[in-house]
Amino acid sequence: MKEPKLLPIADFSRYYGISRTFLKALKEYKLVDISVVKGIEYIQLDQLKYQSTLQQQRAEVEYLNASYVLTNNLQQAGITKKNLQLAVGVFNSRKALYNEGVSSLVELLDAERELTNARKLSLQADVNVKTGWLDLHKANGTLLTDFIKSI
Repeated sequence: MKEPKLLPIADFSRYYGISRTFLKALKEYKLVDISVVKGIEYIQLDQLKYQSTLQQQRAEVEYLNASYVLTNNLQQAGITKKNLQLAVGVFNSRKALYNEGVSSLVELLDAERELTNARKLSLQADVNVKTGWLDLHKANGTLLTDFIKSI
């Protein structure tokens, strides 16, 4: 009859996790060779280093993404401000033409609808810029410190 194949302790630690307390108990009662325990500790240390590197890379990607989104939001806000100015000009000219009797009420109402829409888009762009700034501060880790400085 064959004996069941057991996982080496290093593999067991990697896949199932072994606490330091358990490892110390194994060493203390000499149930396992000290070199195996050291190997498991090195594996755990390497895992921590990898997790730290991965977390740092995630933070960098989050910051770059937030700055890219903020840049786009600022550009979009500038465009919507120009569109709002144009819509105000069109509305004022349509209103003047309507008052002179040259333009119809439908054209005036269309210009007013476009002006309302331009105002809405401009406000939404402003909200997006503010949200972009918050996301950038959050990604940079300065959200709370900048808030406290502003008080």
